[in-house]
Amino acid sequence: MDQEDKDVDESMGLFEAAFHARHVELSQPQIKHIAVLHDDSDQDPTVSLLALATKELFGASLTDIPAPVLGMDAAEKVALLRQSSEEMDLVFIPAPFGEDIGSLKTQSLSSVVDLFLTEARVPTFVVRQPMEEPKSLLHSPVVLLDWQARFQGIAASFACLFAGKNGSVDLLATIDPTTMTEMEALLGGDKDDMATFRTLVRRAETRLSGGIVSAVQNLESEIGFDCRFSVQEGVNSARACANQAHENNGFAICAYLSETGSPSLNRLRDLILESQQPVLCLPI
Repeated sequence: MDQEDKDVDESMGLFEAAFHARHVELSQPQIKHIAVLHDDSDQDPTVSLLALATKELFGASLTDIPAPVLGMDAAEKVALLRQSSEEMDLVFIPAPFGEDIGSLKTQSLSSVVDLFLTEARVPTFVVRQPMEEPKSLLHSPVVLLDWQARFQGIAASFACLFAGKNGSVDLLATIDPTTMTEMEALLGGDKDDMATFRTLVRRAETRLSGGIVSAVQNLESEIGFDCRFSVQEGVNSARACANQAHENNGFAICAYLSETGSPSLNRLRDLILESQQPVLCLPI
């Protein structure tokens, strides 16, 4: 099997995974202990304000973890930050870490943030751009849904928790333009075959909405927030989610597998780089 066939099989597998959606029940996580990972950059005040607003929202404790001492390399810094935050329910970290926001180009998170996302096992708010009113965005999460079920529950659960009684939850699924382009090329532009593929996609959308979306809607009725679900075809998933979070004046949520080379980790990195809003990163 050549690489093109493998890529198509992987894409088809993501859609097929949604076909077997079962009844989903969400249990909301507990946020009792929060930590801010300081870096003495110009992002520190923004990150602290967002963490303080989250502390007040959930009545959690807040721990300030000082910036690592000068002279440490990225691996040493990450080891220290991991040790300091491993008992936390949620941590906040600026990106780039250890340097002012204007010092790095837009396509870099910094080696510390990159390593922390790969190695840490705690939900992490990555804050990349300054915010005028951090408190106002906490009730408007936008979830970048993955077609695979194991990524869906944790992201939706955190979204419902933050939305609360008067907020909103946007559930966004996307079909990357590369997938559609490759499929069209491999099918030779055959209209009937493409129609079959699009039918497959619609079936996946239905299963997705019948599983995770229904579970969120059940909590919507119970708690009182507003829930919206959409599927965007032929769009860059990270950009679409970042744009929606910015439009909502909210934040993005993305679950990921923290393995080097993981497609979900790469997508998360893209989302953080695209986003002007904070991104809640959920390792599974």
